[in-house]
Amino acid sequence: MHRILSFLPLLFLFSLKLSAQSGWETVDSVTWQLYAGKQWESLNEEAKKAFNQEIDFFYLRVRAGVAAFEMKQYRPAIRHLQKALENSPDDEFVNSYYYSALLLAGREDEANALADRLPVEMLDRYQIRRKEFVSSVTLETLHSFNGMHRALIAEEIDNEGSYSNYRSVLNHMWFKDLGLDHHISPEFNLYHSFSHIAIDRTQRYKSAAYLLDAKKGTNTSQYQYFIQGRLMLWKGWHTTVAYSKVWGKSYYNYPEYQSDAGYIFPRLSQGINDHLVTLGIAREMTFMRPRISFTTGKINSYRQYQANGQIILYPLGNLHFYLLSEGIVHSDENCDHTKTLFTQKAGIKGGPLWLISEGTFGRVSNFSSGDGLVIYNMPETITGMYGATLWFPLFRYKVNVAVTYRLYEKTGTTFVYTDAVTYHTKDYDFTDQSVLISLKWNL
Repeated sequence: MHRILSFLPLLFLFSLKLSAQSGWETVDSVTWQLYAGKQWESLNEEAKKAFNQEIDFFYLRVRAGVAAFEMKQYRPAIRHLQKALENSPDDEFVNSYYYSALLLAGREDEANALADRLPVEMLDRYQIRRKEFVSSVTLETLHSFNGMHRALIAEEIDNEGSYSNYRSVLNHMWFKDLGLDHHISPEFNLYHSFSHIAIDRTQRYKSAAYLLDAKKGTNTSQYQYFIQGRLMLWKGWHTTVAYSKVWGKSYYNYPEYQSDAGYIFPRLSQGINDHLVTLGIAREMTFMRPRISFTTGKINSYRQYQANGQIILYPLGNLHFYLLSEGIVHSDENCDHTKTLFTQKAGIKGGPLWLISEGTFGRVSNFSSGDGLVIYNMPETITGMYGATLWFPLFRYKVNVAVTYRLYEKTGTTFVYTDAVTYHTKDYDFTDQSVLISLKWNL
């Protein structure tokens, strides 16, 4: 009797092993038939059931990855193919799908790193190109215009009891940029750009006491150099370090009265010397990409601290529809309180085109975005930004074209002097519009 009782646990364990082996064989057989018949949706469901039952093996991951890829769920495909490659890192078939999934999911740095590690014979067979030292060239131009410019400079700015009144009204801006992306090593990429912006303004002077009523044009010439390094760490982690340097001159006219000539307006200038440093870290996950970054530096000679939290959601597992949400906390030495901003973007694919809508809510002043790529250092405060981008590829993705329209709600300032030195300010609101055209050559 004792021997029989001792044998029973061994019999139970053996039956469990047979059951597990039977379950594995069933999954292998069913998923192979679905794979051979290209029944991708059914294969995807069977694979999910198997993973929930803790059944996981190389060929199941390969089939699940291919099924997700064929269903255009590129981000889930990446996860399955990564698991498969853990068991067979040199498998040519799996690596070919993995490379394509990374590209179509928008994870180009990882795709380029993979291409660097693949053998030359495979690259030739699958027509995969390794990136050269210069991996892309970007050209951008932007024109911004204030449709309310004429009305604002013609507006009477006299205030009751005022000594003199002054405002500077934005007219339009021209922006030009050249950017280069470098593939330094499999894990490290470097982007840098040089840009120039020319800003035209009209200064409005009005003083009943001094019999002064004048309008004078002026301008700003500003240059920027931006550099950002992108380093891939491990298991989808990425870190970035960016530096931005802005310099130039802002010109203005100051009225001087001369008895023999009346008012003259000598041209004076003020130097621009700003800089920012940004550190960021992000994680690529199956259906999302969270990122945090921290920026510090000086804008208009005021110390800045800015913390950004961003999350991109991919509900369909691809770039056909995505949502980007970003919350920003900003501390400015020129402001006695902390400012918060929120940005929301949504992208959707229709045929070969992508349409991206965006909105930023909050007060934007002495501020930066894009890790310091865009710096808002003008005297006006932006109270709202809304835009839409049309993005489309040309020549089989050799060239990417983006056209962006933005509408800015802005607040300007009128200075009201009650004597020669004492003044208070009055705000005026206007809308500014811009069109940005971007061309990117992928080399």
